[in-house]
Amino acid sequence: MTRVSAGRAGNLATLAGIFLGSLVLVPIALAWEPQVSDYLRATDPALGIGIEFGRWNSQINLVYDPDGAPAPFGTSAVVIDLIEQAIAQWELVSGIKINITGTDRFAAIDENAGPSGKDGLVRVFWGPAGGAVGLAGPDGDFFDEDLGYFPYIDGSVELNDDPDQWDSPSELVGVLVHELGHLIGLGHSDNPHSVMFANPYNHLNHPRADDILAARALYGNGTLNISDVTKPVSQWLYTPPPAAPAGTTADLFKANSIFELGSFIAIDYDLPLTDVDASTKADDFLWFYYAIGPNNSRAIDIDATIVFVDPFGYLYESRQRDIECQLNFSCAAGVTVGETNVVKSVPGTWTIYVIDNAFNTLLHKLNFDVNTTKVFNAGPVANVSVTSVSSIVVNIRLDVSDAEGDAIEVVWHPQSTPSAAGITDKASDGSTVSRDITFPTASTHTLYIELRDDAARYDGSSAGSGGAGDGFQNLIAITVDLPIADSGDVHIR
Repeated sequence: MTRVSAGRAGNLATLAGIFLGSLVLVPIALAWEPQVSDYLRATDPALGIGIEFGRWNSQINLVYDPDGAPAPFGTSAVVIDLIEQAIAQWELVSGIKINITGTDRFAAIDENAGPSGKDGLVRVFWGPAGGAVGLAGPDGDFFDEDLGYFPYIDGSVELNDDPDQWDSPSELVGVLVHELGHLIGLGHSDNPHSVMFANPYNHLNHPRADDILAARALYGNGTLNISDVTKPVSQWLYTPPPAAPAGTTADLFKANSIFELGSFIAIDYDLPLTDVDASTKADDFLWFYYAIGPNNSRAIDIDATIVFVDPFGYLYESRQRDIECQLNFSCAAGVTVGETNVVKSVPGTWTIYVIDNAFNTLLHKLNFDVNTTKVFNAGPVANVSVTSVSSIVVNIRLDVSDAEGDAIEVVWHPQSTPSAAGITDKASDGSTVSRDITFPTASTHTLYIELRDDAARYDGSSAGSGGAGDGFQNLIAITVDLPIADSGDVHIR
């Protein structure tokens, strides 16, 4: 899953990343005019939450341009519904608001315009997407010293117009969730259990713990204040339909002359696997195989959906298949679950459901276990304490740590800071960083602090995919109601 402004790679495409443009401030002279490099652009590789930090200050307005939509998505109302499904996920877990203003084949193409030339509408459109399945990113205004960051004012979401890139509507929802994550300001995650992970494409359709925490830090809680982000969100759990009548399944998923097992998983055409573990062959495809027959008493032709549900209980992917076999035959078929490297990155018990579309009933269920441990670079964390110094000055102390013992950068983005890059303190695992922060007025203010380590972060996991960019690390948002009277005047997320 990669993007270029920020994107997700296709099934066989090289992964690219969504990135925020690098910034150089130009001194102001009498004849000075704004330069392209003076505002945030979503065109060049950058770190996750930004080489130059930014966020949206109000709701995001999208416009859908259906021109060039591939055949599976030729109906605008269908695509709008899928976009709304993806939007609802970010709004559920964070305070961002995203509005679809409508459909417009002639929506302004203003990605290359400066801030004054943008219309404030994020265009969702179809195009080559650099070979990825999608690309997205925000465009920012000039650095705002009153905020301490670049306010996002526009952006774009590009979806690949090649119909061969798309297997199902659920895949488009997953891609949109990933791309909207870029749009709100998230880069790629180091964590394979994240919807913002990019390579290999992991087909996750919902934000996970680090996605939710990063979006919350940027925008606060959503309509659902989740107390434990490591637990599944009940609204997103897949619920299978009721079981089909026994007569419907009598000739299905039983051992026959072709397969000794009625259903199983395997690598290509190798022997059935009992589970997937670290020794399972890498860089290949995991298949779900099933038997029809033996010597079935009736001709079989069932319009079916094969649904793969990950260990969280979320729909991972679905495939439309005709289950067919002639009278008095034994038949067999198979469908890919996904790349072994991807499946191995999501340990736990997976479930495969086979659904009869005509009657919305469950024909078959198969579980398999993934017994692996995925190792990745964990970002730094900090315990935070805030103490009042005066009516407009607070002392912020960070006790920082890093699980791998990496060197740490603490990047502050206070208001009235003349530097777009923020103020950086060097730290190490177990050390303390402290600063007195002066706010402009005795009112409510929010300060953003980035924690970065110096370890290698996400940069793509295959040759030529380095453009996917470095994974995002941790962001802390501290809101203070000045003057501080008690702990209720300080909110940390």
